[in-house]
Amino acid sequence: MEKSNKDNKNYWDENPMTYKPFEDEFSERILDSQDDYRFLNKFYLEENFYLKSYFRNLNNLNILKDLNVLDIGCGWGSSTFHLSKFSEKVTSIDISPVAIEGAKKNISLNGIKNTQILEMDAEKLDFNDNTFDYLFSWGVIHHSSRPEKIYNEIYRVLKSGSKGSIMVYNKSSLRYWLMGIYHLYFRGMIFKGYDWSNVTKKFTDGYYHKHYVPKRLKEEFLSIGFSNVDIVISHYLGKGKILPFIKTNSYLGKFLSQKFGYFLTIEFTK
Repeated sequence: MEKSNKDNKNYWDENPMTYKPFEDEFSERILDSQDDYRFLNKFYLEENFYLKSYFRNLNNLNILKDLNVLDIGCGWGSSTFHLSKFSEKVTSIDISPVAIEGAKKNISLNGIKNTQILEMDAEKLDFNDNTFDYLFSWGVIHHSSRPEKIYNEIYRVLKSGSKGSIMVYNKSSLRYWLMGIYHLYFRGMIFKGYDWSNVTKKFTDGYYHKHYVPKRLKEEFLSIGFSNVDIVISHYLGKGKILPFIKTNSYLGKFLSQKFGYFLTIEFTK
């Protein structure tokens, strides 16, 4: 593994994504009990209205029935937990060994048998060509040092006709621009060496945190060879707000979230 992604791995080893506050001590962020994982798996679905709809459709339409699914960036196993209910097999990878151990415990505590969980860098997938029937990745690839390598690897390991769904950060979102302006100009970070290339570290997590313009990302996927490429925009749900005084789950909030939300999901076919 190259140094760039070693730094990335170290970040997630030291800052596990368990949906507990990042200011908590490491020991407080580690999950242990069945109740911990029950909270994690439930919160994962409640975070975003696209995810709630996505997994509801998996249940109603049998989209993944008999399919071999690749889950890139499984974290502590919530995506694997939910995907395993609807697919023949889920192969899940993550760059962080701390997360891998957590994901394995999540799956074990829930008695799930149709999964394989591996420590792996998605920029260099250790799978044969044309292996998987479906690809899922939620909020992960924008944290890699070279996401474009992952997109090409995904194309390589998917079978012809296979579909996928990936969520990354939306550069054309209200959150990106309002938070950037706030930190750069109202907090004066522009005078401390920050600019639009690195101010994002002030309002999101990860060692890397790339943001995408929807149209350009779609063009990138088409250039790789993917077809039927569609973009879906969404935002934080629950207590999330699209603007300071507009909650995401309000009528206006949902409308704005579908136009200017922070989460950019790209759906595609090989």
